[in-house]
Amino acid sequence: MRDLKQLIPRKQREERQIEFVTNQHCNFRCFGCDSFSDIIKSPNFDNLVKEDIVNWSKVLVPLSNQSLINCKKVKFIGGETLLTKNLGSFLKVAAENFTADWEIAFHTNGLLLKKNEDLIRLCNDLNVRIYITIHFNDKKYLDRLIENINYTQKFVKDIRLVNSAKYWYSFHKYDKGKIYPFNNDSKLMYENCFASSCRQILNGYMYKCSKLSNLHAALEQTNQLDDPQWKKYLEYKPIHYSNSKEEIVKFFNKKEEDICSGCNTTETYDNVTKMNGMTF
Repeated sequence: MRDLKQLIPRKQREERQIEFVTNQHCNFRCFGCDSFSDIIKSPNFDNLVKEDIVNWSKVLVPLSNQSLINCKKVKFIGGETLLTKNLGSFLKVAAENFTADWEIAFHTNGLLLKKNEDLIRLCNDLNVRIYITIHFNDKKYLDRLIENINYTQKFVKDIRLVNSAKYWYSFHKYDKGKIYPFNNDSKLMYENCFASSCRQILNGYMYKCSKLSNLHAALEQTNQLDDPQWKKYLEYKPIHYSNSKEEIVKFFNKKEEDICSGCNTTETYDNVTKMNGMTF
């Protein structure tokens, strides 16, 4: 495996990024997933992704050019993105609608790369970067991951590694099949959050983070949409691309908010807990 660059921890970077949610399910079931992919068991949804790319690019590219937002990165995330049947077409639409000075990329856990040679070749043609997240320190898992990385490197050079094996925070509490928010200091949680530079887009709306964009679907699975502990989080208002430029800029540049208190970004799970019984 060639030497690959690792990602600079997000809290050390000022530039923000846009993440289009392609799907909410995954081939992993990591304990405490910030996208709730260990909980959400839904099929792919792609009815609005292309529309979102086109509509949001019309808003974000001019704002970036005017230096009203510090953002030149577009990523696609899941769930596991490689379970998305139309990922290739999403990448093409992004390349057509975001100007050449924007980075276009997708995140993956890496274990399905060998099954997606056509997509990998497309990434090389479109100059799309692939971010591969290292989830665990388990040897069998790492052997499979390295095998997939070596295969991918035959076709594309622009690969980055994200080592989440070191940083797996407690985004929610579990109790008897239910999930609950923490009640921590919002400023401290935001300052320590590795997702603080992200803005997620799902079904026309931009959210502060993946936890908020996927929360409704997760609580629907656990039958907690009426749980009072989640009330303020469910009342969170994302912003639509049809809002005014001033409203979108204010939303995009906002830092800590009260809803940041629901996470616990000062504690991490060990690898055994995170693997949640998975074997490789």
